[in-house]
Amino acid sequence: MTDTTASNTADSQPIISYKGFDKDFRCRGYQYAVGQTYTHDWGVEACVSGFHACPMPLSVFNFYPPAGNRFAVVEQSGKMDAMNDKVASSELTVNAEISMSDLIKAQVEWVWSNLKSAASCTGDQSAASCTGDQSAALSSGNESSASVDGKQSIAIASGINAIAKASKGSWIVLVERDEDGTILGLRAGQAGVDVTPDIFYRLKDGAFVIAE
Repeated sequence: MTDTTASNTADSQPIISYKGFDKDFRCRGYQYAVGQTYTHDWGVEACVSGFHACPMPLSVFNFYPPAGNRFAVVEQSGKMDAMNDKVASSELTVNAEISMSDLIKAQVEWVWSNLKSAASCTGDQSAASCTGDQSAALSSGNESSASVDGKQSIAIASGINAIAKASKGSWIVLVERDEDGTILGLRAGQAGVDVTPDIFYRLKDGAFVIAE
């Protein structure tokens, strides 16, 4: 997760995080609304009490899978306590509901701001590959590939018939295009949850398919 320091004993600087909800915009039975600020008056402890959200955008999928759920960018403030990929806070403001593509864009920006290595390629049948933690590999050429082998990393392949793979816990993002290059769909998946780690996938009819 992010290097943001969180404390349970003193107010911390506000941070931007991402939160998941069910289809009715509830989390654990609590009703939320965009534009509202919520305050927790008791002790704040990660996984126990307080308002929870994730500084790393795609970590929200560990708690609310993409299908059938809703997501928002939030601001956490007041007293905070962090554990693994989430932060509990005494105050939370729901800034805006965001789409799947917004979450993926936010993840890319998060990786770029925290990355330790990066690779990109634009030519057809080219390859972009990274091996470090918090790395990003991006390929935009037709029949190109992107791969990452590290923690909290992301491989993005956006060309026609492009493929991507990631090590366990990291992410792939694939764009599906027709022969003219028109975008038909986009999907993100976590290796070890949505796809098998270290295996190349392409996107076909909106589904991840193992690349031949």
